[in-house]
Amino acid sequence: QFLTGEALKWYLTQVEHITTWAAFKAAVRASYPPPPEPTRTGIFQQLLTRKQHHDEKFIQYYSDVRKLCHKGDPKLSSEQQLDLLQNGMKICLLDKISGLGVVTPEKLLEIVQLYEAEQQLIDSRTLQATSDSTTLALQSSSIYPVSSI
Repeated sequence: QFLTGEALKWYLTQVEHITTWAAFKAAVRASYPPPPEPTRTGIFQQLLTRKQHHDEKFIQYYSDVRKLCHKGDPKLSSEQQLDLLQNGMKICLLDKISGLGVVTPEKLLEIVQLYEAEQQLIDSRTLQATSDSTTLALQSSSIYPVSSI
């Protein structure tokens, strides 16, 4: 069996009428047309509601928004694209770039990637320091065992 669920149910209702491969393809296309292309309005709605997720890297968010901008209107100005990007980016990132005079989407990407790289370095050092202090504490407790009286 290659078909299951709804596909199998559909096929079983069609099997008597389908005698050739061409008839099968035509029946499938008639019953399951491709989804409609998103409208320009729908794309702009996606742009206005697109928010960077908590665990999403900025480059992923940036690429998605830029792609939507191009699909919605390839002639959107750099300023409009920048506004759309800033509209949905994480607040903590927006705080970091405010006052830096970012005027293009490309500059925004550059600055945020630098910030994310610095933050990753800080996080890894913090994790290493925590790990080192835990190891040191464990070693100290095994060197100087506490005696019970």
